[in-house]
Amino acid sequence: MPKNTQILITVAAIIILIAGGIGLAYYNGQISSLREELSMAVEQKEELRRETTALEEELNAKEAELEETRENLARAEDEHDDLFARLSEKETELDELHSLLNDREDELASVEGKLESKANDLDSKAAEINSLQDKKAEQETEINELRSRLDEKAAEIEELLSRNDNGPPPGGAGPTAYLTFDDGPSNNTLAILDILAEEDILATFFVIGNNQSDNPDAYRLIVETGHVLGNHTYSHDYDYIYDSPENFMDDLLKLEEFLYAETGVETNIMRFPGGSSSQMAQDVSGYNIIVEDLIPEVIQQGYDYFDWNVTSGDAVSQTPPTEDIVDNVLSGADSVSGDIVVLMHDSQHKTTTVEALPQIIEGLRQRGFQFERLSPGAIDIRHR
Repeated sequence: MPKNTQILITVAAIIILIAGGIGLAYYNGQISSLREELSMAVEQKEELRRETTALEEELNAKEAELEETRENLARAEDEHDDLFARLSEKETELDELHSLLNDREDELASVEGKLESKANDLDSKAAEINSLQDKKAEQETEINELRSRLDEKAAEIEELLSRNDNGPPPGGAGPTAYLTFDDGPSNNTLAILDILAEEDILATFFVIGNNQSDNPDAYRLIVETGHVLGNHTYSHDYDYIYDSPENFMDDLLKLEEFLYAETGVETNIMRFPGGSSSQMAQDVSGYNIIVEDLIPEVIQQGYDYFDWNVTSGDAVSQTPPTEDIVDNVLSGADSVSGDIVVLMHDSQHKTTTVEALPQIIEGLRQRGFQFERLSPGAIDIRHR
């Protein structure tokens, strides 16, 4: 190969190398520049991704807030509907209250009118009471005058008796005998009523709720013939009535209601079974139940209670002879100075009491007694 050609080739190779180096450097610069741009683009992409993520999170938060707002709105609408319904109910209630108030105002006006009428009636009654009090005062004056005259007559009678050749009647000087019959009605009641009618005497029957007379009208007959009914408890069962004050009062008021239904009469006198000093009552209750609890209660209920100061002795289980009953009553009357309350029994087996009754009445009359029924305050015969 010629030397010039080699030189040319060498020169060409050098030029190519130089050109290639220059081009490589250029391309390296371009690549470096591109890499920087790519790096910046990646960073921008990451920045955009972060911004996008942040925006998505913010969007989700906004959507959650929107959903919560929608729920709150729905609840608010429900509450609004509920409040509206309650308001409607309250308006209805208010209307009803207005109507009720109007009715009450009408009633009040009516009551005020009645009160005014009652006030007028009260004034009228007060005037009547004043008039009656005046009449009462006049009658009390008349009664005092009559009592004074009665005392004078009693003195005259006593003087006449003292002049009697036969002397004064034996025994007590009490003018009044109260005949009392306990535990009826029985099969003896009608016979007793017949004897009292024949003798023109009124008596007192302390009855119970067990009518053994075979006559359903026995209670009414006692009242219609002028005698007095006294309350002797419905059951007369010592173990029950004296077990507690509640039992006694329930039994007493049960008979009260029964007698009112039978006769239309309300009793205001009573006698304790066994009397107010009954030892059996204390044995059953364990304390003096009659004195401590029952006497105050019956008095509060409006009753007067009576025991006796003369007994026929017919309370024993076996029927005593007729002559013993007569002697018991008359000797008892002889031992008392003043009025007497005679205890007898109107029960199934007391036939000798019925037989003795005419002789008792005759003997008491011979002793100067008159006969009367018991009433509240008539006589203070109480064992306790």
